[in-house]
Amino acid sequence: MSSFTNISFDADLMLWRDRLTLLLELPAAERARELPAVLAQLRKLSAHAYMAMEANEGLITALEWQIQEFSNAHAVQCNSTIELEPDSIAPAGVLATTALRIFQEMLSNVTRHARATSVRIRIKLARALLQMDVTDDGIGALPESFECSRSYGVLGMRRQALNFGGSLHIFSVQGGGTHVCLRLPLALPGAAA
Repeated sequence: MSSFTNISFDADLMLWRDRLTLLLELPAAERARELPAVLAQLRKLSAHAYMAMEANEGLITALEWQIQEFSNAHAVQCNSTIELEPDSIAPAGVLATTALRIFQEMLSNVTRHARATSVRIRIKLARALLQMDVTDDGIGALPESFECSRSYGVLGMRRQALNFGGSLHIFSVQGGGTHVCLRLPLALPGAAA
C-alpha cells in the first residue's frame, strides 16, 4: 500500500470512527435518514483508497485531494496555495497521518461551525517545518470558546500538534471569521536533522 493510501486511509478511518459513533447516538428515525448518505461517503472513501493503492503518493497529494474534495462537496469558495521549498523534508508515517487528520478537522470546522462563504488555505513545506493556515470569512467566535473543555475537535488538534513538538493557534473575532495556524516540525525536537 502506498504512503498516500496509508496516510489518507488512516486519517479517514479516524474521522469515520467518530462519525459512526455520533450516528449511533442519534434516535432511530434520524439515524435511518442519515444512513444512506453515510454509506455513499464510505463507498467513495473505499473507492478512492483502492485507486490510490498503486500510486506512490505522499502527504502533499493527500492534502491536495482533501482540498479538492472539500471544494466539490461544499458551497464555499476555496482558494488554496501549496508551497514546497526545494530542501524540504517530506513528512511520512504517523506525522503525515497526524498532519492530514488535523487538516481534515480544520476543514470540518469550517463546514460545521463557521457558516463561511469562502476559505483561504495556505500550506507551506519548508526545510524542516510544515505550516498550515486555514482562514474563513465565517461568523467567528469568542476566543474563549476555543478553550472550552467541550471543544473536542480543537483540543484534539492541539494535543496532536503538541505530541510532535508543534503548535496550533486560533485567532477569531465574533462576526469576523477564524484563522487557524498549525506549525509542525518535521523532525522530533532533539533528533538529528
